[in-house]
Amino acid sequence: MNHIATTRSVVTRNHALVTPDSFVVSVLAGWKQTQGVMLIAPQMGAGFCQYLAHLTKDSRGGSAAPGVERFVYVLEGQISIHHAMSERELDAGEYVWIPPDFEHEIAVIEPGEVLVIEKKYQRRRGRQTPKMFIGNESEIEAKAYRGDLDANIKTLLPVDSPFDMAVNISTFMPGANMSLAEVHMMEHGMLMLDGHGICRMDEHWYPVQSGDAMWVGPYC
Repeated sequence: MNHIATTRSVVTRNHALVTPDSFVVSVLAGWKQTQGVMLIAPQMGAGFCQYLAHLTKDSRGGSAAPGVERFVYVLEGQISIHHAMSERELDAGEYVWIPPDFEHEIAVIEPGEVLVIEKKYQRRRGRQTPKMFIGNESEIEAKAYRGDLDANIKTLLPVDSPFDMAVNISTFMPGANMSLAEVHMMEHGMLMLDGHGICRMDEHWYPVQSGDAMWVGPYC
């Protein structure tokens, strides 16, 4: 029987919803024995890349391209980060920010999946590039978003000017919502980790659920 392909995915000039029913798995440049899904990329108008890497026991990830910073969040499994003469293991819920031009290799201890964000690092004049930063989501205090205890946020990276990106985990209780429609110059890449909800981008309202990725362009 032939089936007509349908999807909830939508891609516009300044925002996108990319849903698992439309994911296309392919090899990842710079990675060995690794397949993944490119969720957000400059080809859609974004200033960064966001992708999922599906890791097997033979997967390896090389350094990012010259001048590119990398953020890796372990969704499932266990990986290790090798750099210089040291090594650090990361379990699910742990993450690492890797500065640009920093030689490293990602190896797999337990097969799983990681979320990766990469962008050209923008240096601020007179400030040094931050060193590699490792954290654990479970150790970060959740703070109420704009005073709403039913909507909280965990800030994964230090709020410091040398970091040119922010990575957060937002949690909304049933019925909770953001208290304003944000309009600003920063763009967002999002991945729905759990649950269901409704997301407004421009004048459109989209049902979203676990596994969905969203790109929100500047001033969307």
